[in-house]
Amino acid sequence: MAPLLILSHHLASDHTTLEVVVEEARAYLLGESERLLAPLPFRDFVAQARLGVAREEHEAFLADPCSAM
Repeated sequence: MAPLLILSHHLASDHTTLEVVVEEARAYLLGESERLLAPLPFRDFVAQARLGVAREEHEAFLADPCSAM
């Protein structure tokens, strides 16, 4: 398989994101794109982040290193 060049912004890319991007690119290149999930509009993510939870709740979540487990 040919090498894959990924251009990303350092604030929008972490290990998990990289794994998802590489797997989706792999599926597309192998003709398996039908098994990928439908993309979600980014505006939904922004609205959820800005409107769904109070700032204090976000800060408490980010302050607790085990909160995502």
